[in-house]
Amino acid sequence: MTDILVEHDGPVATVVFNRPKVRNAISLAMWTELARVTEGLAKDDSVRAIVYRGAGREAFASGADISEFEEHRKDTATALRYNAQTSAAYTAIRECPKPTVAMVFGFCMGGAMAVAMACDLRFAAEGSKFGIPAARLSIIYGATRSASSWTSWAPPTRRTSSTPPGPSGTARRSRWA
Repeated sequence: MTDILVEHDGPVATVVFNRPKVRNAISLAMWTELARVTEGLAKDDSVRAIVYRGAGREAFASGADISEFEEHRKDTATALRYNAQTSAAYTAIRECPKPTVAMVFGFCMGGAMAVAMACDLRFAAEGSKFGIPAARLSIIYGATRSASSWTSWAPPTRRTSSTPPGPSGTARRSRWA
């Protein structure tokens, strides 16, 4: 069974975290594959949008697979390599030139929240639960976006776009319009 599935429905590609028995916990191999798949879909002209979701309805993903931490985060060098892989996945999603959507059912924890935050849009089913349990251990995630990317800008009298102004002071087109 493949842990990252890619489904195509017309111009929409859906990336599925496919480990429902462990609430779609994301292994190191999945972080690597997530970056590779996202970069490939970004280059595929037949794909116009990418949706990320978890298999089933119990969890989008429960975050990183902590059962791997003893091996993959045992010292500074392995932790840095692990962090580089997760960062590559977040960056691939955040910088994707196509619209990215997190479709959340159930649990969305830890690194999965960072995946959802890297997406352009996030939709959550009623009853979904979000959290960053690592915060209790004083572990924080790096900022995935600048503050300006979370806000919309337009002159108070005329709103023509939800993107910041271009060099001439007029609103510019969004990256996928």
